[in-house]
Amino acid sequence: MLLGLFRLFATDYFVSPSGTESGLVTNHPAPFSVSDLNLNWLGSTNSNRADITIYFYPGNYSVKGANVANDYNQRLLIYNATNRTIRLKGIPASDGSLPVLTLAALDANAGPLTNWCPTWPSSQSPYQDWLLRSYTTDVNNPLARDYANRIEIENLEFDGNFDGQGALTSAANETGYKSSAIEVWANTGHIRNVRVRNFGAVGAVPQPLVEGNIAGVEAFPVSIGTFSIGQTAQGGDLAPWLVEDVDVSTFRTLHGGYGTMISGQVLTNIVPSGFSSPVALVHRCSVNCPGTTIAFGPSDA
Repeated sequence: MLLGLFRLFATDYFVSPSGTESGLVTNHPAPFSVSDLNLNWLGSTNSNRADITIYFYPGNYSVKGANVANDYNQRLLIYNATNRTIRLKGIPASDGSLPVLTLAALDANAGPLTNWCPTWPSSQSPYQDWLLRSYTTDVNNPLARDYANRIEIENLEFDGNFDGQGALTSAANETGYKSSAIEVWANTGHIRNVRVRNFGAVGAVPQPLVEGNIAGVEAFPVSIGTFSIGQTAQGGDLAPWLVEDVDVSTFRTLHGGYGTMISGQVLTNIVPSGFSSPVALVHRCSVNCPGTTIAFGPSDA
């Protein structure tokens, strides 16, 4: 009975690639499972888990769920997030290396035919894949269930495994592909001390961007968004949304695909009067991606 009560009220969860225990106590990490994290933590409707922190012990994590027709089984997905604070924090190793979350290849012809989970042959053009994403919502309904109060991501490395995605990232893919590490929406939040590498974009052929395909195929490895303005920065952050000490490298392109490495969006129906303080700030970040890449790109509407 005591264990059951502890599980009910737990707000911290510890995972490890070699974990075998409950994950509810430091030094007793649970095994890593995409569906467990999504259903019981990132997407939990338990009122006692409105404010949670998931800790990742050092090591390599293969982000791939079971091949069943549900979005939440494939990639890490934040949902049922209204009024919640969700934190994902890596625990660096003794040598300073960060836990690595790798976008694992999915089996051919397996998984749901949706934007969330690529399959081959592709049913969408271009195909999109995310390692960590929160559902977005309509600007006219900012209190919808998937708009978090706050999201924090710290001390993690995200590996897009571009060369390991099979036919999706091969020259045989004529309809396009793009992958992202992080796409999250919240009232406030931060992404701090994060490394992002090996994500990319495959353009559509025979019309890449330079040959008249105006839309092109653009990937956004790190993307944050909010539907609010005028909110107060939290936790000592320099702005309500802060992207700080993030390094993006080795972005991969094929068939004219391209990307904006760090992007932010502010969508609101409110028209500010006069000068307003920044809603989001990119601070001390680096981009080392030669080729068809854009370092930073804000947007608002």
